[in-house]
Amino acid sequence: MIFIFFIRFLSTLERHFKNVTHGATFRVVTETIPKMMSALRMVWIISRHYNRDERMVPLMERIANQLCDRVARSINVRTLFRYFFNILNFFF
Repeated sequence: MIFIFFIRFLSTLERHFKNVTHGATFRVVTETIPKMMSALRMVWIISRHYNRDERMVPLMERIANQLCDRVARSINVRTLFRYFFNILNFFF
């Protein structure tokens, strides 16, 4: 019975997880984050399993790691720093 509740709560978050991992653009990811946080809050409040820190923190860590991976795949660091140095050269 507990397993069914566990699956039900995670399935409410599944589309948000898919958007973060496989979203077509980074804009999709940024638009997903507030909705995902609201859904996580709902799970925190309602769930008997995820209403404790020791169970919610690992889930949040996995989400944070996935967001970091997505940012790393989406941003070209060389372009970012080139833009930054161009701005510095403009002012100095």
